[in-house]
Amino acid sequence: MKNQKKEIAGAWTQAAGTIIAAIGTSEWLVLDDSAAEALIIIGNELQAAGSALEADGQDRPSLEKIGNELQAAGQFIRNCRTSLRSRRRKRVKAGHYRKSDSGTRISYCAWGRTE
Repeated sequence: MKNQKKEIAGAWTQAAGTIIAAIGTSEWLVLDDSAAEALIIIGNELQAAGSALEADGQDRPSLEKIGNELQAAGQFIRNCRTSLRSRRRKRVKAGHYRKSDSGTRISYCAWGRTE
């Protein structure tokens, strides 16, 4: 009975994660990119945790247990990839801001000298 509760909790956690990730990917809801990405990452993490709980709640080896373990591992890898990609994007944006800021400073200094 205890393991059955763990499986049920895992299924609900996975369902909640699916809904949160779907909200993050929906086009009808206007969110900025960082908020949408955060919802997707949180949703995927909940899905992975739910799959892991379901697999842990199963007593003996079965195809269902192996499937839940593979799904949890795949979602974990996807989360790592997504968060690495978002960090890379933030670095690129910061680099663009630095370039535009230095370009503005240079043009301002040059304009100040000609006057």
